[in-house]
Amino acid sequence: MLVEKPQLADALHYRDWFQLVVDAGYEIAGKTPLAVFLTQLNRSPAVRRSTASGVYELDRRAGQRLRGELVRLQRELRELTGTPAETADLSEIRARRETVNATISHTERALEEVERQLGNENALMAVTG
Repeated sequence: MLVEKPQLADALHYRDWFQLVVDAGYEIAGKTPLAVFLTQLNRSPAVRRSTASGVYELDRRAGQRLRGELVRLQRELRELTGTPAETADLSEIRARRETVNATISHTERALEEVERQLGNENALMAVTG
């Protein structure tokens, strides 16, 4: 919604953001639509909390941040899959590898969502930013 209307501020109080969505003709399903909307704002990787109470903003650098995190995680995974030292605790390495793999999957899904929500603008920022 904010991506489509650049004249609007990137940061809005969640009640104002909710009203924009409703005014645009969207319906938020749930027993308490405002609470459902707030939950979804909190879960979105393209949105972050502002320093002001109740204010959320588009994270226009989310794609760049998530790509950087993927690079770091993939580097760590490569290091974990190398030949372990003779003194290495294999069960500890296996557990860490599982954690890193799960985090990579989560980060990839978040990146896909950010690209879907913020579109090409975010991809361009990753290249130029």
